[in-house]
Formats: sequence, C-alpha cells, structure tokens
Amino acid sequence: MISTNTFSLSQISEVLCVAQAVVDVAYRASDEEIRLLGITKGSYQKIDFLRLKSLFTHFSDREGSVIPGGSTANSLDIISSAGVRGTLVTGYGNDKFGKIFTAAYESKGVSLINVGSTDRHTGTSLILISPDGERSMSTYLGASEVFQPDGLRQICINPYTLLLIEGYVMRGGFGPDTLHLVGSLCRKIKVKNGAVVLALPPVQVIDLVRRDLLASLMVLDLVYGNAEEFLTLFEVRTVEEVERALQQLSIGAVITDGPRGAQAIIGRECVRVAAQDIEVVDLTGAGDAFLAGWILGVLQDLPIERSLMRGTSFAAKVIGQQGARLTPEEVRQLSATS
Repeated sequence: MISTNTFSLSQISEVLCVAQAVVDVAYRASDEEIRLLGITKGSYQKIDFLRLKSLFTHFSDREGSVIPGGSTANSLDIISSAGVRGTLVTGYGNDKFGKIFTAAYESKGVSLINVGSTDRHTGTSLILISPDGERSMSTYLGASEVFQPDGLRQICINPYTLLLIEGYVMRGGFGPDTLHLVGSLCRKIKVKNGAVVLALPPVQVIDLVRRDLLASLMVLDLVYGNAEEFLTLFEVRTVEEVERALQQLSIGAVITDGPRGAQAIIGRECVRVAAQDIEVVDLTGAGDAFLAGWILGVLQDLPIERSLMRGTSFAAKVIGQQGARLTPEEVRQLSATS
C-alpha cells in the first residue's frame, strides 16, 4: 500500500512506465466548428489514419502546437524533470512524429523501450480546444495500438521500484499475452517491495475493459483518475460509494474532481484539498501533471495533504498555459512552493 511513510525519494532507484506514445497536435476551434466536424465536444474518440489525415487537411491553413504526449508518459516526463530516473515502455514509428517523441524524452534522460508495431505511424492525437478550454480528442494510436509480447518479456525489472501503468494498455486490443505480461511486471515489482500505480483511462475506454481493470486492482497499490472515471469503473453514482469499494479492496486512490478539488483515500484515511482558482487556457494534460506532482510529493515523504496540494499546483500550472509539459525549472519552483 502506498503511503507517505513507506518509501522516500532516496529509495526509488528508477521508475518504469508502461504507456502509449502519442504526439498531441492542438488547434483552437469554436464549438460550432467542432460540431460540424462530427466531433462531440469534450469527447475522446479513437480514429484511423485516414480520418486523421482528413482532420489535418481541414486544419491545413492553421498552425497547431505539436507536443509529445501520451497521458501517463506526460507524468513520467514531469517526474524525470525532478531528477528521478525513468524508463518508458511504449510504441512509436520511424517517422517525423516518432523522432519528435523520442527526442523530447531522451532530452530529459528518459530511456525508451520500443515494443510497438514499428511498421505503423506514431500515435497522434488531434486535440481541439474550445474557447472554454475544454478538449475534444481524436486519437490515432498507430504503433502504440498493439505492444509486442516478446519486447515485454525482455524487460529486466531489477532497477525499478515504481511502476506506472497507463489504463489505455488494458484495452482488449493488446491481447491476452500483453495483459498477462503487464500483470507479471506488477507482481515482480511487488516482490521487490516496490509500488504499482494505475492511471485510469477515459470513461469510453473503461466501459470496454472494465473486467480487465477490476481484475488488475488486486496487484495495485494505488489507482488514479477523476471522479467520473471512478464512478464508471465501479458502476456507482456517488464518490462515497467509490470510497467504500476501495476500502473494501484495501487499495489506495487519488481522485480529482475538477473545480471541486481532489482527495486521497489511503487505508481508512480520506484527505481532501480544494482546487486552485486559475483561468483556464488549456485543460490538456492537467490530470497527468497532477499525478506527477502527487507522486513527487509521496516520494519526498510529504504528508498526504501536501502531496495533494503539490498535485493541485502542478495541474493549475498546466491549465494556465498551452500544452501539458513543465520545464525542470518550473518543476523545481512548484516543488519549492507547494
């Protein structure tokens, strides 16, 4: 069980993250334009390469921001900026976006293990940002859609004591071999008295892979996600019901709830903090930044409340800017003041 007393930053030798490689390409768009493109505002939808090309053609007269993303990979990027060594197990192609992705992570000292389908293009998420900062995501998974089991089998677990798993990899498309091997990584980390953290995928994905996600809970220390994702996972109506379910399973959780703040459920303790009041520029990556801030707080033995506050500060910084990344200097400043 993760707690602020079980391990500290000095005890973490290296973080292993299993996540999809996606390059975010973001454009500003009105609600009406999003509707005319056949996209539901605020949604996440998986698309094929032809649809991606069609959307790029529509925005060919505009310049979008290109930022390496990938949900939990964003969290690892921020954690690495704080000086924690990290390795990212993912999949990317030998193309322009693949080079952008690898250069960004290697510049932070993150090691990359490519277990994807390299004959495909690198995953790309076309993100439309509404005037209110809401994101509508159309994502082509590409080389990250299927991980190769042989690549996962060759991973040496020895250096790692913290495993971050992106909930997207629990999709059925990865196949039973991949799911089994990810589960094996979890158990090996646990044998070393390490910790396993799962970041929940969007509700649309949870609906597809609920059984696999629920089965994975038994080898986890902590689950992270927003309130809607937890409600969908447990098929309940209130956060109080989620709390009871997690306590019965003896699993820790961190739950964000937008402007209503965030809470951590660790054992029988439930700690809540308020959200920071910030003008919304772009919500892309806010949850990823929160997770990174929370983990860095825990690794430094901060109390639960302060770790939550650090996550809130990291998320607020990302919400007030364009893009999901934080520089090492920003990470140092935020860590010093939260």
